[in-house]
Amino acid sequence: MHIERFIKEQALLPKEAKLLVGVSGGADSSVLLHLLWRLHYDVVVAHCNFHLRGEESDADALFVQNLAEQYAFDFQKIDFDTETIASQRGISIEMAARELRYEWFEQLRSKKECAYIVVGHHADDAVETFFLNLLRGSGLKGLSGMRAKRDNILRPLLGVTRADILDYIQEYNLSYRNDITNLETIYRRNKLRLDVIPQLQEINPSLTDTILSTAKRMDDANAIVQWASEKIFQEVCYQQGEALCYDLSILRSYPGHETLLFEWLHQYGFSQQQIEQMLRCDAESSGQRFDSRNNAIIHSRAVLFLQEKELSPNQALLNIPLIEGIYGSKPQIQLSFIKENNTFVIDKSPRKALLDASKLSFPLQLRKWRHGDYFYPFGMKGRKKISDFITDLKLSPIEKENIYVLISNQQVVWVVGYRIDNRFAIHKDTFNKIELSIV
Repeated sequence: MHIERFIKEQALLPKEAKLLVGVSGGADSSVLLHLLWRLHYDVVVAHCNFHLRGEESDADALFVQNLAEQYAFDFQKIDFDTETIASQRGISIEMAARELRYEWFEQLRSKKECAYIVVGHHADDAVETFFLNLLRGSGLKGLSGMRAKRDNILRPLLGVTRADILDYIQEYNLSYRNDITNLETIYRRNKLRLDVIPQLQEINPSLTDTILSTAKRMDDANAIVQWASEKIFQEVCYQQGEALCYDLSILRSYPGHETLLFEWLHQYGFSQQQIEQMLRCDAESSGQRFDSRNNAIIHSRAVLFLQEKELSPNQALLNIPLIEGIYGSKPQIQLSFIKENNTFVIDKSPRKALLDASKLSFPLQLRKWRHGDYFYPFGMKGRKKISDFITDLKLSPIEKENIYVLISNQQVVWVVGYRIDNRFAIHKDTFNKIELSIV
């Protein structure tokens, strides 16, 4: 039997290991479950009901439950409102189902103290995934294909084809569930499986072996690239505050610099097109911004500043009441009451703001600065736009983006960490004094 030989050759599935097995009820996972039962493994069966096919989805769940009971395996099930979650995450239904499945598998693996997550991917799945990643414009990592063992995920069927699986089903007279959506070519994977790959197999009957061999070479090439990438990364990248900075002037001196930048930034959600645009930025220009789902990059004078996205400038980060305490997390602000005594000395550190509480309206609001904000800088005459004030500080683009202001009744009280507003400063006759400080 091809499957058992592949497992032995790859040194998969140690006998003493407890296994969490993802079972949909389809041919692949039904064969996998039967095989593990025949080989006397300790198995927890995990089934996700994505509720994408109405009563059919519920029937799948019942089928898998009955299968687990037949083999005397522990059965675990979870229900997902997949369409809603996909909309909330801004991703396709296929991608949402994949993310939800593996997130839950890992949680359940830990809870049930299983050594591995075992899934039913086979050789044809690996070929389809190769082409899907190629169409997405994936890097070497995406074209490296599936592995029989990656971290704590095992794929014991990866050495066999769909035809081998159907032969196994016939040999042991197994039942399984047919998902009719597998015949709908509105899904990219199905279109590849049903239309594109059969045509390619007419040109190359050994297509599966060819793609798997190519994927293996890509995996080896990726290992070499990663080795070189880590060394070059140390020269090109450095930390500045909370931003990771990429010096393009150094990067451009290396061959394949576009590929290197893609390998570094693709994991943060940036596309090939965005990375090409970054490399086209003029070395003397500043201010170009690129956004992914959770991260942002700002270009300034041949340096890319990468950081996680935070709240927009129009959103209040937190409210600070007239109560002593520490508020927020990034930045974290401490409010203290000042009690008069003979030893009281004004701390002029820009990280602290000594204010006249009687002139403030509570709760105070902390938010990022935005264009149009202005204040009356302490120690200066007249009004100044905060944008101009920041420009004078000669800050990096990321530092500019991360400047916060404290607001009282729609007026700027403190450009946090830099300067307070004259209107709220204390004087010799001030009775109610408070101190705000960055913790």
